[in-house]
Amino acid sequence: EPDPHPLTKIEINNQLQQAKRLWERGNEAEALNIYNFLAEQQVPEAMFEYGNLALKNRNLEIDCNTANELIKQASEKGHVPAKRTLGFLYLFGENKDVMKLNNYTRCTHEKNVLRGSRLLVEAMTAGDTAAGNILDEINAGNNQRDTNERQ
Repeated sequence: EPDPHPLTKIEINNQLQQAKRLWERGNEAEALNIYNFLAEQQVPEAMFEYGNLALKNRNLEIDCNTANELIKQASEKGHVPAKRTLGFLYLFGENKDVMKLNNYTRCTHEKNVLRGSRLLVEAMTAGDTAAGNILDEINAGNNQRDTNERQ
């Protein structure tokens, strides 16, 4: 049943800031409690953080499927970092070296180039420069391959 006292935007933002500070100070369990609580309230940023930390092996409270599902839901709610991350995972999920470099060593990820590219374009269109950089690297790699094939 819906919460009779839903959190205000200000309360949500205060809790997100608090979770971030706790995490940075090494109070990971307390930070995860806040992210989990907010994720249950369908707060996209918290859903993303809670799921992403699990994929990076920093949150063992949930399994890989739950973590991926949280990031997908945050992405569907328009959370740009979730779109970028999901796009990245769809494109590079099978590349163990790239995954290790980015600390995604806990879970396996399905490869879906079309969906991954689309999510990165959506993130870039929303002003996410990191998503644009990933797309530039992919395009540079493709152009390099094309050039090599022509020579």
